[in-house]
Amino acid sequence: MQKDSLIFKMLKISKYLKMNLEKDLEKYDLTFNEFSTLTILKEHGEVPVQKIAKKIDITSGSMTYIVNKLVKNNFIQKKKSKEDTRVYLLCLSKNGENFYNEISNPHFTYAKNLINSIAKDTPINELDQILNSIINNIKS
Repeated sequence: MQKDSLIFKMLKISKYLKMNLEKDLEKYDLTFNEFSTLTILKEHGEVPVQKIAKKIDITSGSMTYIVNKLVKNNFIQKKKSKEDTRVYLLCLSKNGENFYNEISNPHFTYAKNLINSIAKDTPINELDQILNSIINNIKS
């Protein structure tokens, strides 16, 4: 198998997964980056705004827009850090947690089914190690 072919296949998989998710998110007037923000907060609890922006690879200006929209919709709460008052922390509100659980379940079920179909031939932990290795090499 050609390495170039493998790269294009990975890009195509990423593109189609993102397109499917964005199509689902349109129903809720939510963008991919807004959903990513909710996902990070669901997984990690209270997180500094800057850390989320870095993790989803967006500017602070774009992050401000996302935070304002999610706060306005009562999906997240924003507060100043006690350790450093220049830092704002975000967390899911109860409404945001309920909303996230409702909209994420169909997407994650779809993704799990895809992974399970692959896992018949390749152990999931092996696939995870390969993907992490690729991500780490890209970052460096």
